[in-house]
Amino acid sequence: PFYDVSMDDWYYDAVAYVYDAGIFTGTADTQFSPHLTMDRSMLMTGFYRLAGSPQREMDQATATFTDVPESAWYYKFVRWAATQEITAGIGDNKFGPAVQLTREQVVTLLYSFATRYMGRTLDGRADVTGYSDYDKSSEWARDALSWAVHYGVLDESWAGENTLGGHQYADRAEVSAMLAAFAEKIL
Repeated sequence: PFYDVSMDDWYYDAVAYVYDAGIFTGTADTQFSPHLTMDRSMLMTGFYRLAGSPQREMDQATATFTDVPESAWYYKFVRWAATQEITAGIGDNKFGPAVQLTREQVVTLLYSFATRYMGRTLDGRADVTGYSDYDKSSEWARDALSWAVHYGVLDESWAGENTLGGHQYADRAEVSAMLAAFAEKIL
């Protein structure tokens, strides 16, 4: 139903998947905004829906952050994700709901979702040391990047040939593709 997603776009199938599965909605009735950078509040909302929208867990969530007011549309999703230990926020009792996410941050949070929330053991790793921008990736993200490449959750073609693009901001199209690949290969 989105005017800004065409069947010719590389991300069409991924956006169709996340929309049909109810993981992401549009930013408006007829807009998906595929090139809008993913922020922390959007991703936690997607994780909740990917988890099957567990209402009981939502009702029992107790985590709070000083920068997440109860009136915010994302309040309950952030609260759920923090209670499930998918995220701990950004420090100083702040969550950073509008903080834009890089690709390495997205895969690190997705790895946390898979292992901490879903209890999955994800042993496979790819050797990512040969990527031209490996040294630019954050040390704390390297294991998650290796995991994501091994399972096909992260596609180097979005960043360029032989690059991980870990420090590049991830847009809604890329995150949709990551979640679609995750659902296909991990769930």
